[in-house]
Amino acid sequence: MGKGDYMAKLVCHAEKYKKGSVPSIERHNERKNRNYSNEEIDPSRTQLNYDLIPRESDGYYHSVMNLVNARDDPSGKKLRKDAVVLCEFIISSSNKFFENLSAKEQRRFFEEASRYLQNFFGKEHCIYATVHNDEHTPHMHFGFVPLTAGNRLCAKEVIDRSVLLRLQAEMPKILQGKGFQIERGEGGSAAVHKSVKTYKADMEKEKTALAVSIQKEKQELSQIAFAKAEIKSVEQIPTGKSMFGGKITVNEKDYKKVTSLAKK
Repeated sequence: MGKGDYMAKLVCHAEKYKKGSVPSIERHNERKNRNYSNEEIDPSRTQLNYDLIPRESDGYYHSVMNLVNARDDPSGKKLRKDAVVLCEFIISSSNKFFENLSAKEQRRFFEEASRYLQNFFGKEHCIYATVHNDEHTPHMHFGFVPLTAGNRLCAKEVIDRSVLLRLQAEMPKILQGKGFQIERGEGGSAAVHKSVKTYKADMEKEKTALAVSIQKEKQELSQIAFAKAEIKSVEQIPTGKSMFGGKITVNEKDYKKVTSLAKK
C-alpha cells in the first residue's frame, strides 16, 4: 500500500499490432533479442521480470493465430493483411509510486491490473501479462486478441474511444479499492512514454532483421534446389561402354556439362 498522501497517476497506453509484428513483440517482451535501442534496459536485472499469465510453449504467434482462426466470420473472407490481431496495454505509474511499494505490493499492483484487464476483455482472449523490472520504471505489457462478445475480430470495436475512456476511469478506482494510492492519469510519465518510443524502435529493428533473415534463407533454399537439379541432370546423362577397355562413354555435350559442374 502506498505511503503518505502522495497520489500517483496511472499510465495506461494502448497499441495495436498486425500479425507480422507479433514475433517481434514476443522477442522484446521476453528479452530474446541480442541488442536493444532502449538503453534503459539493464540485462543484470532481467531476472527480476515475470509473467502473470502462464506462457504458452508455442509462443505468442501461435496463441494469437489460434484464437484468430477460431473466430466467427459469417462472410467467410480470409484474414486481411492489415487486420489488427493483437492489442497491448502498457500499465505503469511514476517511479515515486513504485518506490513507496514493497516488491510484494508492487507485484500485487500489477496482478490487480492484470486481473481487471482480463475480466474486461475476456480471460480467454488474453495472451500475456509481462512485468518488466529491468528498465528505469516498472511497467507491465498486457496483450490480448481483440475479439468481440460475438467472437468477431474487430479492434476498432473492442478498444474504441468510449471503451478506452471507461477503462481509464474504472481501473484507477478498482486499484484504489485494492489499497493503492493512484488516480486517473493525464497522459503518463515521460519515462514510460520514452519506453513506448524505444519499444516501437525495437519492433521496427526486429522486423527489418527478420526480413533480411527470411530473404537469406530463401536464397540458400534456391541454391540448394538448383544444386539438386544439376545433380539430377548429371544422373540422367546417358552412358555406354567403350569397345576398348573398361571405359564409359558420353557424348561431347554432356562431357562439357559434367566438367563445367566439377569446376564450380
